[in-house]
Amino acid sequence: MIQQAVRAPMERAGWRPRAAGWFTLPVSDGRLGVVAIGTASKYSARGEAEATAYVGVRDETVEPIICQLCDVKDQGYKQRTTVAPIGYLMPSKRWRDWLVTPVTAAGVGEELAAAVVSCAVPFLRELGSDPSKLIDAAKNSIGVHQASGRCRVAVLLAMAGRVAEAQAWALESRDKAGDNDAAWATAERHWADSFLRWMASHAHGASRPTTLRDQTL
Repeated sequence: MIQQAVRAPMERAGWRPRAAGWFTLPVSDGRLGVVAIGTASKYSARGEAEATAYVGVRDETVEPIICQLCDVKDQGYKQRTTVAPIGYLMPSKRWRDWLVTPVTAAGVGEELAAAVVSCAVPFLRELGSDPSKLIDAAKNSIGVHQASGRCRVAVLLAMAGRVAEAQAWALESRDKAGDNDAAWATAERHWADSFLRWMASHAHGASRPTTLRDQTL
C-alpha cells in the first residue's frame, strides 16, 4: 500500500521510480540521490505496518572502487555510499516512522514525499557539493558497520586528498581484526590490505586517487 501511495507524490517532486519502493534523483555531477521506502510489520496489527524512508547518495566514482577493493558485485542505485533514516534529517533528529493502514496509506505517502522534499533533498544536495560533508555522512552511515562501509570512508578520504587519514583509518580497521578468523575479521583485513595496496600504487606521484579502472591490485 505504501509503495503505491508514495509513487505519485515522489514523481511529482521529480524523483524517478525504480524497483518497488525505490526512487532516484541526480543531486550533482556523478552523485545520485536514492530513497528507499522500508516497512516493518512484526509488531503491527494484521494488515498494518510501520513505514519510513532511507535516504542515501551513490557516488558513481567511489562505488566501482568499493566493488573491486571488497570483491563485491555492483548493485547499481541500491548500492549507496551513505544511508540515513529520514527521521535523523528532520528537525527532531530522531527515528521517525509512520503507521500505514488502508485508511492512512494515501496520507502517509504524501507525508513521506513531503519530508523527502523538505529535509532529504537539501541534505543530499549538500553532500553532492561538499566532499567533507560526504565523508562525515559516510562515517555516520548505517552501512559503516559493514566492511564495505568502512572501505568507503577510506576511499572518500583518499579522493579528498586526506591520504594520511585514509591510511590511518584502514590500518586501524585491520588492527582491530587482528588474527581473528571470523568472517567479519577476514572481510576487514581483505578490504584494508586491498586499499593500502591501491594507495601504494599511487605513491609515485598521484596524491589523489580517482579510479581503479586501469589498476591491478
